[in-house]
Amino acid sequence: MTILVPFIGYLIIFNQSIQSYVGLVFDKIEYIPLSKPTSGEHVALRFYNLYFGLLFLGIGSFLYTIFAPRQIKQHPLIADYVKYMDSIATENLTRASLDNLLGIFMSSNDAEQRHPMYGLPSLSFPSEVSSLTHAFIKSVFVQSEWARKPPEASPDEQEHEEFPEGEEHLAEIYTGSGYLLTDVIVERMYANRRFDSYFVESMFDSAIRNSRDVFVLEHQALDCSNFLGRLVVIAFYALGFSILFIPTAKITLAILKALYLGEAP
Repeated sequence: MTILVPFIGYLIIFNQSIQSYVGLVFDKIEYIPLSKPTSGEHVALRFYNLYFGLLFLGIGSFLYTIFAPRQIKQHPLIADYVKYMDSIATENLTRASLDNLLGIFMSSNDAEQRHPMYGLPSLSFPSEVSSLTHAFIKSVFVQSEWARKPPEASPDEQEHEEFPEGEEHLAEIYTGSGYLLTDVIVERMYANRRFDSYFVESMFDSAIRNSRDVFVLEHQALDCSNFLGRLVVIAFYALGFSILFIPTAKITLAILKALYLGEAP
């Protein structure tokens, strides 16, 4: 409802009749003056704090409504989202969620270079989400048909049968020291090239069997996406709440002075 404040604030908050009524009420209950202004000045100051505080909250709410992912707006809690998705999950729906996760991963490619070993993670794909995604991809790879039951052919035959000439069979997936390159696997799954179809389909089939993990990671990735947008929304909310808190802070300070410093109200 704070989104409506900029439009109705002038009609309601600054309505002369409402200000006069509230002024009479404050005349009755006011007993801790913060300074020596008149009652009218007191009321005007409160209305300004209320209006501008709600205005900034309204702007923040509007930006959140526009830019926040639909899944996050509908299901802010990850448990609710997973429960909802699990109740309607199909193979195609799970695959779409995994594609969404892979897309977010790849869009953060420049900032994190797709692997924690290569630099700081993206602010829109933080290390916690990145680490969980890498662990999930590794688990999916180990469980995949491609990893458990590779084609019964020599490496040279595999290379020519499953991949085009010049495409290495294992060199792109494992480092020379034997570490799995999950970032390369993600790139292959996201690109979904025709010559990679056997590998990609086996990876997706394995991931679909772990649909809840897919939904959890998708929600976490969406919740952390668009760092700049989240920062702007937080700034508006912080400014709005700070302005609304000013009258409360002043009254609290006056009460503390009266109680502990012996100053008469």
